[in-house]
Amino acid sequence: MQPIKGVRIYEEPEAFAEISIRGKFLKMSCDLETTLIRIMTLVTPDPLNQTRNFKGLTMGNKIEALIADLKKYKNKYYLEYENELNKLWDFKAIRDDMAHHKMKFDDVQLKSFKVFLIDVQDGKEQLHQKQYTIDFVNEKIIEFINLNVSFEKLNDKLWNNFKVKNSI
Repeated sequence: MQPIKGVRIYEEPEAFAEISIRGKFLKMSCDLETTLIRIMTLVTPDPLNQTRNFKGLTMGNKIEALIADLKKYKNKYYLEYENELNKLWDFKAIRDDMAHHKMKFDDVQLKSFKVFLIDVQDGKEQLHQKQYTIDFVNEKIIEFINLNVSFEKLNDKLWNNFKVKNSI
């Protein structure tokens, strides 16, 4: 395959490392977003007649809606999972960096990289970069997998309550 100017060759080690990192975060995001939607459905007063349009919600909207729904309909679970709910914002920030921004490795050992993003500062868009290490990313991956496990447990509690209430 002939290289195309400006396009990375995807067989290079940097490309495989980038795909691995992004893939892990996107998989976690899919798993977590599905869990959050199931929880939001089960906490409403009538889960069988859900009217919320989930497809139109961003990750931030889903986090806000989940927190609001738990506070309103199942406050005891909000209080029980408050720490985990707050960790969702950290997940969102890092997931956004991994999913939406250009990534460039700093070294040939592929132990650190930068993501490049446009941010608004003082009303002006400016190019910024964030530094990540592979060790930090791997720690966050484990933390976020455990976060999803916690929310799966909440989903199981809600599902079991729903089954009892509806004689399923």
